[in-house]
Amino acid sequence: MSVAAKTFDLRPVREAVMGTLHDLEDRAGPFGCYRSGRKRRPDLYSSLDAALIRVIMGEDFGSSLTVAARKSWVDHVNSYARRYYIHQVMDHTKIPMVMRLFTRMGW
Repeated sequence: MSVAAKTFDLRPVREAVMGTLHDLEDRAGPFGCYRSGRKRRPDLYSSLDAALIRVIMGEDFGSSLTVAARKSWVDHVNSYARRYYIHQVMDHTKIPMVMRLFTRMGW
């Protein structure tokens, strides 16, 4: 007995997810600055989650974002590293893996 392959249209899901990300973007902050909810302060994990979600949804940052936008996002993420990690850990190999994630994503 064979099972017919079912297809699932992800376009409505992608639109809903991207719309939610758009609502959580902190437009007063640098590009790539996201919040975890309305009336919440921007934070590192929301900005990283947004990057991962956008990649999972199929976005190619190399073609969808300008060099300036990518640099702004990376600088925003790295600002947390400078604030919370660099002063404690001077050896760059011990900086959490999450800070090196963007390099593997083509940034």
